Amino acid sequence: MYQYILGASLFKSAVPYMRKHVLNTLDSHDLLYLDAFIFFIIVFCVFCYRCIFDRTHMMNTLTNYKQLSYYQMFCVVAISFISVLVVYMVLQMDKFYNTPLINYISRVSLTSICAIIIGILVTIAGIYLMTTNSNLF
Repeated sequence: MYQYILGASLFKSAVPYMRKHVLNTLDSHDLLYLDAFIFFIIVFCVFCYRCIFDRTHMMNTLTNYKQLSYYQMFCVVAISFISVLVVYMVLQMDKFYNTPLINYISRVSLTSICAIIIGILVTIAGIYLMTTNSNLF
């Protein structure tokens, strides 16, 4: 397990430097498009492999997809949209502010701050729902 943590840490520390060298040639959105295209090719190859060699698993996956409600699909789309937005902002930070350590610290601290704010909002909503007599669900 430690080798995975070490590998992930080394990869995460090398990515800003690799991005900086690529972003000297490409714009942030160009790198985002290229990265998404390569990611699509990899996922498509895995999908084809699974369709050919593991049909039962793929049929279970498709069955699970069909059971998603509209609200769940909306959540998946929202998470995807937010992910793309965050990746774009990180690429912008890496291109215009070549300070990988400060960028990393700001990302970690902003993640913690957002998690705390969301936790507070969920707590307030829970207290409100427990103290009122309304039946929302």
